[in-house]
Amino acid sequence: MALRKIRMSFLWGFVVTCSLASLPGCANPPGKDVSTRLDQSDVNPGRSSGRENADKLFESALQMEKIIPLHAAFARLWLNKDLAEGNRLLREAYQSIITTEGGEEADRMTVAIAGSEHVKWQMRTWNRIYHLFNDRSRFYPGRLDRPTQEMMEEFFWLYASKMSNFKRAGLRYVWGVHGSENHEMMHYSNALLALQAIKDLPAYRKKRLPDGRKPSQHYEAWNAYYKLYCDERAKHGLLIEVFSGYGKYTMPELFNMCDFSEDEALRKKMEMLLHLIWADWAVGQVNGVRGGGRTRMYQGDPARPEKELEWGALDPWLHMSWILLDSAEWWHAHKWCNHPIRGMPWVLATTQYRLPSVILDIAADVEGRGEYVYVARRVAKQRSMAAKDIPVAFSPWYAFDSSDPRMIGYDFCTPDYVMGSLLIDPTLPLVDSHTYLEGKDLEEGYPALTSQNRYHCIVFATDKNARVVPQCEGEGNRKTYGQQQAVQHRNVMLVQRHKRAKQTGGMRVFFAEGMKERLVEREGWLILEEGNAWLAVKGFSRSDSGASCGHTWDNDNWLRLKDPDAPVAFVAGLRSEFGDLGEFARYVLSHSSYIEETRFTLSPRDGVQEGPPLSIYLDQSRVPEVNESPMDFRPDKLFDCPYFSSLHGSGVAVIQKGGRKLTIDVGESRASIRSIPASKDQR
Repeated sequence: MALRKIRMSFLWGFVVTCSLASLPGCANPPGKDVSTRLDQSDVNPGRSSGRENADKLFESALQMEKIIPLHAAFARLWLNKDLAEGNRLLREAYQSIITTEGGEEADRMTVAIAGSEHVKWQMRTWNRIYHLFNDRSRFYPGRLDRPTQEMMEEFFWLYASKMSNFKRAGLRYVWGVHGSENHEMMHYSNALLALQAIKDLPAYRKKRLPDGRKPSQHYEAWNAYYKLYCDERAKHGLLIEVFSGYGKYTMPELFNMCDFSEDEALRKKMEMLLHLIWADWAVGQVNGVRGGGRTRMYQGDPARPEKELEWGALDPWLHMSWILLDSAEWWHAHKWCNHPIRGMPWVLATTQYRLPSVILDIAADVEGRGEYVYVARRVAKQRSMAAKDIPVAFSPWYAFDSSDPRMIGYDFCTPDYVMGSLLIDPTLPLVDSHTYLEGKDLEEGYPALTSQNRYHCIVFATDKNARVVPQCEGEGNRKTYGQQQAVQHRNVMLVQRHKRAKQTGGMRVFFAEGMKERLVEREGWLILEEGNAWLAVKGFSRSDSGASCGHTWDNDNWLRLKDPDAPVAFVAGLRSEFGDLGEFARYVLSHSSYIEETRFTLSPRDGVQEGPPLSIYLDQSRVPEVNESPMDFRPDKLFDCPYFSSLHGSGVAVIQKGGRKLTIDVGESRASIRSIPASKDQR
């Protein structure tokens, strides 16, 4: 209990200082200086000292011996300190790009250099600097000198000349993903803001991009695209790369559009989308670490095994939450990677976006949230698509089907643990998204983007790194594809390696540091007491009902099943339900298993705790079942838990806790907001 109270007070002491009066958000009127917004915590729920801590980040950066020129320039411009040097450093950073990408002989920026991969990754920072400090800025106008500003405008013109694809901006492609979610967000959102910067300038407004269209035409296409993008995500599903490690590259681009779009409607829609994403995160995290199902979660690096033990502490979503919630001393610049492609902390430190109080409350008050199930539709299936209709000519093209997503995020959340999984249709094949390059049509199935390194997990409240994970061994470049099928009901989960998985070795289970020595075995079940929670794990025989398949240990953290295709059961509980090991063991042992041809079922016996039988088909020939009913991959709700709910397709979501309620409607120009102060007992 003491641990819980400490955890709550860490965030809650900040949350209760926030005003509940209004939420202007990103849609500030033109001419409003962002410094005013950042300092007025009484009207902006969120970081109470956002401007102060942003200043500390940049002051800290200036103390670093080898701070890169791009970040050193940003620090000076933000702090309004030695602007001449800040501008000189921007010109130095620009020249460095020319030399790095074009070679020592290069003497000027070109379309090829501006549109290179290295530049794409750092363009978020260039865009932020320009839109904050140019002479027409709504924020801090005039801190860029004329030569530097004109240099950046030419840079944006050259970038857009390579990166903006008018056909790709077509509204019919809003559920397409080019390359990967984070890559295309960097690629195209930065093109939008670059085009916005130059489209009305005398030097560029009449110029023609390579396809013969003017910058303003490209801008209007992308502006319409991203407004529909926000609407569609709010109606059908949020991130494709579900809470992956790539969030640190996707999210800053959304913040940039929220802050800097000249179209108030797009600013507001982006703000709504950010609210939804962070509500989605808040309901399923403990200690700032998201539990449950995720995608693109890379396996540990054998050369750096210690990183596996620090998984939670290294989570980029935790790091982003530090800044948005002011829940740690995030402003020390040495904590962040000193490299131009890592712009996340500089973007989030200077954003005017603020989390609504209700989301802060949900994130902070893990104890008060209690126990609940959170179910969310996750878009994962590629639809068939004719090669001739694809608007790009390089990298994979993913044509996602928002009406039939074929993936469900299922989290069972308690104050002491979150157990969650990504539930998929195991009968659906893995498919290639490169075939269009050979003139072949795309096929229906799970593409690499949603099958790579799928992740199920139970995280505990005792520590950021406390977790148990079923994970098949990766057989190539730390990646697996379609590695597992799963089924879950509340505190019970079944997981099995998929026989058609690629680059996927046998089933293993990861236990965090120190857990192995505390495991107790009962009839093949390995039982762990972790804080106020219990967990039991057992790999079952595929031929002998109820028997264990047996296991060995690779090391102190990795348990390996002797049968690489064994179904593995995870059963969790709380000390408030089971006061000691004996009580929890009796509950676990009440679960019986039986095999009928290829159908494996785990079921609690009568008289202990009610719970439905869970079934998977060991040959993946049919969809898993809960209480003998196949899983429904198209539930009526897009988000469904006591704190976050939305009817699929409606574009209306309700986020609520205690007396606070936020209603988001993407069909309206502004979100409908009603904030009511929490009573003392709710605090």
